[in-house]
Amino acid sequence: MTFGIPSYKRPECKTIDMLLGYGISPDDIYVSLQSKSEVDLYKAVHPTVHYVYREADCAAGNRNTLLMTVGAPIVLLDDDITSIAVKLPGQNFRRLNDGKTLLNGISEITDLAKENKCAIAGVAATTNDLIARSRERYSFDCLLQGSFLIFLEDILFNEKWKMVEDYELSLRVIRSGKHILRANGFSANKPKNGTNPGGLHDRYASGELRTWITRLSQVYPEFKPNKDRTGGHIKFE
Repeated sequence: MTFGIPSYKRPECKTIDMLLGYGISPDDIYVSLQSKSEVDLYKAVHPTVHYVYREADCAAGNRNTLLMTVGAPIVLLDDDITSIAVKLPGQNFRRLNDGKTLLNGISEITDLAKENKCAIAGVAATTNDLIARSRERYSFDCLLQGSFLIFLEDILFNEKWKMVEDYELSLRVIRSGKHILRANGFSANKPKNGTNPGGLHDRYASGELRTWITRLSQVYPEFKPNKDRTGGHIKFE
C-alpha cells in the first residue's frame, strides 16, 4: 500500500517517523507540498521518502496533488500523526506498536470497503472509549475526517473548500450514490486540530471554521451542524 502525506510548514513531519517506525518502506511514502521552496527543508529532515509539489492554498489542494500524481489506492494521512490506535472487541483503544497490525487492519478495511462498493474508507475521529462502545465495528455512509483516509477510487477534493473539505467530500460521495466506510476500531493519535503550528492552524485561529460549517449546511441540508458549529452529523430524511 502507498501512503501519502499532505504537509504544510511542518518539515519535521511526525507522520513520516511514525510510518518508518512501523516498518513502512520509504519507497512507499509520498509527501505533497504546496511549494517547490519547501522541498529542501523537508529533505533535510527526511531525505529518503518521495516528494511531490504543486502550488495550492489549502489542504484540499495539497491532498489532490497526491491523488493526481500517485492515484488510488492510497492511504492519506495528516502530517502530525504520532501513532495509530486500535480497539479490539471488548477492550479499550491502545497504541499500536507494530506495523504488521496496521497493514493487516488496512487490508481488512480495504477488503470490506470493496465488498460494499465503498469509494473511500476512514477511521474514528477519536479514541474516546465511551463513544466507541456505542458503535458497531464499522459504520457506513457517515462523515469522515481527513486525518486517515483510504482512497479506493480516483475522487478529488473540491479545492474551493478551504476548511471542512473532508466533510464536503463525504457528503458529495454519498450524494453521488457511492458509499463510505468508517472503521470504528482504528484512530490516529495527533494534536487537536488547529493547536500546533503549520497545517490549518491560522485558519482555526482566525475563527473561520464556523463560517465553513455554516456554508456546508447551506449547500448540503442533510448536514446538521452542532451547537458550536465546530462539526455536525448527517441526518437522512
